[in-house]
Amino acid sequence: MVKIKEVLGDEVYTEINEIFELSDLEEEEFVIREVRRKIIEKIANIVTSLDRLLNPDSTYMQMYDVSSLDDNDREVIITIIKKFAIIIKTHKILEYKPDADKDKEFCITTLALYKENIDSVCKILDKLKLAYSNTIEKAQSINYLG
Repeated sequence: MVKIKEVLGDEVYTEINEIFELSDLEEEEFVIREVRRKIIEKIANIVTSLDRLLNPDSTYMQMYDVSSLDDNDREVIITIIKKFAIIIKTHKILEYKPDADKDKEFCITTLALYKENIDSVCKILDKLKLAYSNTIEKAQSINYLG
């Protein structure tokens, strides 16, 4: 049976495993396909979270998040979603038309794209987190109890 490390190489495997937790897939027959599926779970989660900032439900948290963003933040979110949308569509194509070589390329390309964009995603999330912190401090300073 082919090991994930053998397919991806030690350096790429170490990075992907750290981010996408692949070590439990070692016994799968179509290991690289399973790696791709594991990776897409996290990418889809990121896209869903970002998309909710652009198209919120009418929950308090989502509406508050939206009010904390400016136009620049929205542009960053749209740019990231578009990049990851290409990855998601590529994943779908590989689901319908499997190709081990393209799966490997997908994993490497997605890792690079993830590393290129995760700081921007976290920066937006930090901004939202800070907005909640500021609200709490403001409410406490005026003795708000509700």
